[in-house]
Amino acid sequence: MQTGLLKHAKGSSYLEIGATKVMVGVFGPRQSDRKLGFSDSGRLQCEVRFTSFAGGSATQTHQSAAERNMSAALTQALAPSVLLDRLPKTVVDVYAMVLESGGGELAACITAASAALASAGLELMDLAPACQVVCSMRHSV
Repeated sequence: MQTGLLKHAKGSSYLEIGATKVMVGVFGPRQSDRKLGFSDSGRLQCEVRFTSFAGGSATQTHQSAAERNMSAALTQALAPSVLLDRLPKTVVDVYAMVLESGGGELAACITAASAALASAGLELMDLAPACQVVCSMRHSV
């Protein structure tokens, strides 16, 4: 894992776990859109995308169902660790790009995004590491 690689992001990280490679950038906090109304706490907005050579399609304009599900799971995993009540009327954007898909992409995204949030200097309760366990059963004939 390396942090601080993206110059235009407030925080970033790159993570390799086995054959899985993920890059995450954190942007913000920025002022929330007025149409969303007043909020006493900030909002975490996460987006996960796959590159075309990682099994997804980088040319599509809309997220696939798998990307939407991973984005929602990433938000759900990270939101409790970020002190959003100290960021009223703001939005923190987290963009994760799966560069190579070798299994365990969600766990890699959660771990890399947590490190990127820390790299951005946001106040956190703690880091949110993740892992994925797979049970492979072999039957002998």
